[in-house]
Amino acid sequence: QKLEKAGDYAGFIIRFSVGMRTPMMLLTGFSGKIPFFKYATGTIFGALCSLSLQLLVGYTMRNNPSAVVGVVASVSTMALLFPLTLALITWI
Repeated sequence: QKLEKAGDYAGFIIRFSVGMRTPMMLLTGFSGKIPFFKYATGTIFGALCSLSLQLLVGYTMRNNPSAVVGVVASVSTMALLFPLTLALITWI
C-alpha cells in the first residue's frame, strides 16, 4: 500500500538512497506494484540528477582538499538522514 503511494517517485528516490539502494530495488521489483516504465523513468531521471550533482561538486572542489573533507562529511550525514526521514514520513 505504501509502495503504491510512492510508486511514481520510487525509482527517483532510490537513486539518492545511499546504502539502502539494493534492498529497496529488490523490494520494488518483487512487489510488482510499480509499472516498469514508471520505475525506469524515475531511475533514469534520478541518475541524471545525481550524476550531474556529483560532477559539479567534483569540478568545483578539484583544487581545495579541505573543502572536500567538509563536503564529504555533510553528504554522509545527509545520505544517512534523508532516506530515514523519508521512510518515517512515508510510513506515518
